[in-house]
Amino acid sequence: MGERGEGAVRPAAADARPGPAGRAGRLPLIDALRGAAMLGIVLVNFPTMNTMAGDETTAYGGMQHPLDRWVGGANMVLLNGKFYPIFAFLFGLGLALADRAGGRPRRLAARRLLLLLGVGLLHLLLVWWGDILVVYALLGLLVLPALGWPPRRLLLAAVALLVLVPALSPLLALLDRIGLVAAGQGVLPGLGLALPPPEAVAATYAHGTFPEMLHQRALDYLSDFTPFAGREASPAKLLGYGTYYAQLLGLMLLGAWAGRQGLHARLGEERAWTRRAWWVVALPAALLTALRYGVPGLDAPLAYLQADALALAYLLGLARLLVAWPRARAAFEAVGRLSLTAYLAHTTLCSLLLYATGLGLYGSIGPAALLPLSLGCYALVAWGAGWWSRRFALGPAEWVWRSLLHGRALPLRVR
Repeated sequence: MGERGEGAVRPAAADARPGPAGRAGRLPLIDALRGAAMLGIVLVNFPTMNTMAGDETTAYGGMQHPLDRWVGGANMVLLNGKFYPIFAFLFGLGLALADRAGGRPRRLAARRLLLLLGVGLLHLLLVWWGDILVVYALLGLLVLPALGWPPRRLLLAAVALLVLVPALSPLLALLDRIGLVAAGQGVLPGLGLALPPPEAVAATYAHGTFPEMLHQRALDYLSDFTPFAGREASPAKLLGYGTYYAQLLGLMLLGAWAGRQGLHARLGEERAWTRRAWWVVALPAALLTALRYGVPGLDAPLAYLQADALALAYLLGLARLLVAWPRARAAFEAVGRLSLTAYLAHTTLCSLLLYATGLGLYGSIGPAALLPLSLGCYALVAWGAGWWSRRFALGPAEWVWRSLLHGRALPLRVR
């Protein structure tokens, strides 16, 4: 289901307080990690936005040249599905830190998530069907009651969702093979929607009218984020979608557990601990990667577990690099502070490049051409975030979000 920017928002501890929040209470390394992960999100989302729903985790669109296959394949193996787990983890971490801040954080967090839900609905209809904000808002509402759990229960719930739920798919396939369950047989009615053929989808996005694109975005979203777009929903389809959402929820709970345990503080303060943690995660991630891509039949069963392990290895590796490289940390930190703005900005810029609202290049260029364009987009967003952060306390989207949350226009300029 693509990368989507998965959690390009941060309910930080400072945001739990009513009224304007300055930069006190910010966590610079966490902001920098979010900004660095946003680079991965941009690199994945550019080719993903060039692809119809259902194909974005298996093949990118616009394959015009052998180089496109090389670049697209490398992106699929190394990047696709590896950065939204980082954002889900950081999203849960932010919820836990806000909850720990005291006052009325859960009430404010619920209102914040409902506003985020509205932003996501507008984004998926007006910009891109692959929006992840709706999913984050809804899952975030499920995380809020769990924030009062003991840390041990949070960790056990996260492990169950991340490890045990994905194991149900191979079990279902086994039961289907021996005839105990008809995994592909419909058990629940669906909406009866059908996606047009790829040629028609490409024509709509590249040359269609805005109402035609809005309709296509709704179809793409329903077919890619729910199991009910077709005539019927089978056990295999229900479990497949359920595993995806269980993974995101598990990562959020894992982030909340890390926040409760104060592990985020150790990333910047204890380099030896960060190095050991990286090895503990990186070795299993390498083994899972070798098994997934090297042993026939293990790709699907290990997909989520391998992606999550590699994502956590990326997170810890980025933490090590950013601590050792202060200049890069400062640049990424600005993007991380404006993560919602950065997410909306890069998808909007890409939509103007690919869709009929702009240049209409959908399907006519491939991953090789989109790679430098995505890097240029991120550079532009990073420059804009740095310029804005030196003058204003909140990003444009963050300011609107928090002003709506508090029911008044908050001060914007840096004091």
